[in-house]
Amino acid sequence: MKLREEVKFESNRFKISLINNFIVRVEIMRHTEVTLDDMDRNMKVYESFLNGRVLPFIVVFGEFSMANREVQKEFARKNRNKIKMMEAYVISSLPHRIMGNFHLKFFPPKHPTKMFKTEEEAYEWIYSRNPEELEKLKVLEGVK
Repeated sequence: MKLREEVKFESNRFKISLINNFIVRVEIMRHTEVTLDDMDRNMKVYESFLNGRVLPFIVVFGEFSMANREVQKEFARKNRNKIKMMEAYVISSLPHRIMGNFHLKFFPPKHPTKMFKTEEEAYEWIYSRNPEELEKLKVLEGVK
C-alpha cells in the first residue's frame, strides 16, 4: 500500500499528517505527556484542514509517552469524536496497551476504535472497515 504524507503540524511533542488525503495520522513523540493544552491545540490543527470532514484517524504512541486520566476523559468527549470516522491506536508497549484497554473500557468512543501493534495493521483495518465509504472519500478528495 502506497502512502503519501502531507505534514500539517510538527513539534517536539506531536506530528499531525494527512495520509493519502483522507486519513489523519497523529504521532505522539517519545517521552511526551499529553496535556489538555496539547489536545486543544491539536483540535485547532485538525479543524484547520478537515473543513467539516469526518475522517479515519491513526494515533501512534511513541515510547514512554502517556496521557493522564483527565486527557483520557477528554478523548471520549462528543466534540472530539465528531471529526473521527474510526480510530486506530498503534501501541507497541505493554503499559500503553493496559492504558489503552482502560481508556476503551471506561471512556468508549462512539466510533469504531481498535488497538494495533504496527501501523501496517492499523492501515489494513481502516481500509477493510468500510471500503465503499473510504473509496468515496478518496474520489471526493482527488486521490485515485
